[in-house]
Amino acid sequence: VLPSPPQDVCAACICTGAMVDCSRTGFKQLPPLVLPPQITTLNLDFYPSRVLTASTLANATTVTALSLQFSAQTAIEQGVFAPLRDLATLVLGGCMTSLPTGLLPLPQLKSLAISYTQLLSLPDDLLNDTIALTDLTVTSNYYLRSLPAALLQRTPLLTS
Repeated sequence: VLPSPPQDVCAACICTGAMVDCSRTGFKQLPPLVLPPQITTLNLDFYPSRVLTASTLANATTVTALSLQFSAQTAIEQGVFAPLRDLATLVLGGCMTSLPTGLLPLPQLKSLAISYTQLLSLPDDLLNDTIALTDLTVTSNYYLRSLPAALLQRTPLLTS
């Protein structure tokens, strides 16, 4: 198992056109990713580290679609998605047990999927800055006991 990928992310992950696929790489932890400028889709499924740190995505400013399914992370640092100002699609799933408040300062986010997690609750402010959101999927989160009132009030505006 490799300890971390080399500086050139395309030497360790699969890069095709505008997509980087770092799923199933065998890395123990990903350092800050330096992505080619044309990259808009980033697949970090099966992310190996227990914590997704803000520095990992600090340079991923061109990403518009991010997938973090079937991952080992139990925690996501506050501000981790802040550099992704144009993120339109976010897929979260895996071992995470909590999400920080202020997680999604993403005004361009159109589609959010939170599935197959170990979350007990969702932050009340989860969707505060997601004015473009049109598709929300929250499914198969067996420990999730309730949804925030603000989310339920916004539901008529969403499709699921």
